[in-house]
Amino acid sequence: MRYIGNKESIIEKIYAILQKNGVSGKSVFDFFAGTANVGKFFKANGFRVCSSDILYFSYCLQNLLDYWIKIKQFHFEAGAVAAVTKKCVLAN
Repeated sequence: MRYIGNKESIIEKIYAILQKNGVSGKSVFDFFAGTANVGKFFKANGFRVCSSDILYFSYCLQNLLDYWIKIKQFHFEAGAVAAVTKKCVLAN
C-alpha cells in the first residue's frame, strides 16, 4: 500500500546503513508504522518488531499482517505434516 511517508522504497537502504554502522540487536521499533512496511521487512529478517502510529488503520493493518503470517505458517506446517504422513503411509 502506498501513501505519503511510505518507507518501502528506502527500507533496504536503512537496513544497509544499520549494518554498515555496526548497529546490532534483534528488536526494532517503528515509530510511524503506517502501512507496516518497515515492520514487515524486519520481521521477515528475524527481528522482533514493536510499532506505533496515531492512525487506527495502521493498527488494523498490522494485526491483519500478523494474522496472515500465522495462517501462512500454519498452512506450511500442516503441509509438511501431511507430506510426512503420506510418505509414512506409502512406505508401509
